Amino acid sequence: IAVDPAAAKRTAALALGATHTLDPGRSGVGEAVRELTAGRGADHVVVTVGAKRAIEEALSLVRRGGNLVVVGMPPDGVTVEVDPMALAHDGRSIIGSKLGSTRPASDIRKLAQLSRRGRLELEGLISRRYPLDRINDAVEATRRGESLRNVIVF
Repeated sequence: IAVDPAAAKRTAALALGATHTLDPGRSGVGEAVRELTAGRGADHVVVTVGAKRAIEEALSLVRRGGNLVVVGMPPDGVTVEVDPMALAHDGRSIIGSKLGSTRPASDIRKLAQLSRRGRLELEGLISRRYPLDRINDAVEATRRGESLRNVIVF
């Protein structure tokens, strides 16, 4: 289940394997996730945007015993509110994952091999390629939420 306010990103999520998408501005996301999961909530919720509100709301989508994975990095100093009693009662976990918690020396080679074999879709994640002298344009497009991933070409 992919949740994003941008229609283009929801469409991309479907092309990349999501079975359902939700627009947080138009629907009760929590209610829809519970309906799609027979009332349980999601096993894993991955927040890829660095927004306090998204992280706090995502925890309510996680089922008992499930995981919230925070990938998107909010600005330095941003804190989120968590009810520790509810967290413990429901056995939920919050996991941080900066840069995918990769081990570049081994993981990048494995990911490249999977991509070459057609087992890992990477091309569909690339919104646009920019030459190095337009790196600022790439960064701004990302900040505006206009892209999944931009690639800088040397």
